Amino acid sequence: MGAGASSERSAAGTFTSLYDEFVERSLALVNDYVLGDPLEHESTLGPMAHVRFADEVRAQTTEAVAAGATALIDATFHLRR
Repeated sequence: MGAGASSERSAAGTFTSLYDEFVERSLALVNDYVLGDPLEHESTLGPMAHVRFADEVRAQTTEAVAAGATALIDATFHLRR
């Protein structure tokens, strides 16, 4: 292998490291969300503006998982604890 292959592996490793850190930090942030009534102090995330928007997000998530994506959060986790 030449120098190009070595630098490609190095770049790929850097990308993977940055990606992993991004996912870890994003999950930590999302896992702290509390879905609820926006007028209640403990709520940090309110509902979608319309049921059809929530349905669209669910459909997009289902489609992505069916295409091979990995769901990293439980969709029911953020309901009132």
